Amino acid sequence: MEFSLCVVDDAKAARHLVESAFARESPVTAFETAEACLEQLGSGTLRPGVFLLDVDLPGCDGYRLCRRIKECPELQDVPVIFVSGLDDLESRLAGYDAGGVDFIVKPVNLVELRQKVDAARRVHDGRARFLRQIEESESLSALALSSLDEQALLIRFLRALSSCNEARG
Repeated sequence: MEFSLCVVDDAKAARHLVESAFARESPVTAFETAEACLEQLGSGTLRPGVFLLDVDLPGCDGYRLCRRIKECPELQDVPVIFVSGLDDLESRLAGYDAGGVDFIVKPVNLVELRQKVDAARRVHDGRARFLRQIEESESLSALALSSLDEQALLIRFLRALSSCNEARG
């Protein structure tokens, strides 16, 4: 499960900024509209580690896009960070209400954005480790149960053998 970024912003410069800032360490998929992002998500080929969403998008706005993302069971745990020119409390609260975990005001400070994406990456990597541990535990449990079944068969055989010896004696 590779960590990647999905940026949805109608401003080409904003998309390019994120792509050039993060492309060396993580794949970045950029969309101009929420609808284009939703189409790609619907195809099942896009599973990013973090979404960076503008609020003011043509058509479906960033808040509605976030709600749609959070409705998908396989995406509900993926953090959404709003990156917007809106700088008022009401806009920020609307972002949190929609399911976002953070809200950054444009113009973007790349140091701040990098810190927030790195935090999302650590959560993503920790979750991936946790899921691997669950898989390993399930495999070990299945192996232990299988071994118990074999031991039970052996015990039954030994009891039957013992019964045969007692009956002869």
